[in-house]
Amino acid sequence: MQERRGKRAPGVTAQDGTPAPNSAPVAPPRRAAVSLSVFAAIALGTLALDLLTKFWVFRWLDSRGAAAILPGLNFHLVYNKGALFGMGQGMRTFFVLFTLLAVAGITWAAATLGRRSRLANVGLALLLGGALGNLYDRIVHAGVRDFIDMYAGRWHWYTYNVADIALCAGAAAIILYGFLNPEPDSKRP
Repeated sequence: MQERRGKRAPGVTAQDGTPAPNSAPVAPPRRAAVSLSVFAAIALGTLALDLLTKFWVFRWLDSRGAAAILPGLNFHLVYNKGALFGMGQGMRTFFVLFTLLAVAGITWAAATLGRRSRLANVGLALLLGGALGNLYDRIVHAGVRDFIDMYAGRWHWYTYNVADIALCAGAAAIILYGFLNPEPDSKRP
């Protein structure tokens, strides 16, 4: 069979699998659809897990307010009307608008960066699921429902929820992605 030669469209790889010159890596259409599906599944799964755990724990502890689960772990009902570590109490409108902007930014990043890296895709999906879980609480409950209270002796960490865990894990994944994929020196100013 005769080999066909000619110009390739930007981003198309040569037959040996090397990228075409002066092209950014582009995910094949099928891979992009898979990464979008994985992104959506993780984000929606995170959101569902967060909302279900909040619903269950707040319903279960409604009259008690707190319960010892394991040594070093309590469930304690808290409505946080601020942000991280309780900062910004009473700034609900600001946090709702900020979260909406963050959701837009995360979605944009997932459409671009998430297609190139599984780690970035998972990290962004966790960020989105966590952001949406806490956004739901701010809109519907006027504050974020926290219940996980970890402690060692008399030292207690701030009370948090599944969305907060997802936000921290997603941020860690994005930071790790940045360390593993540094920007080439030629692109730095």
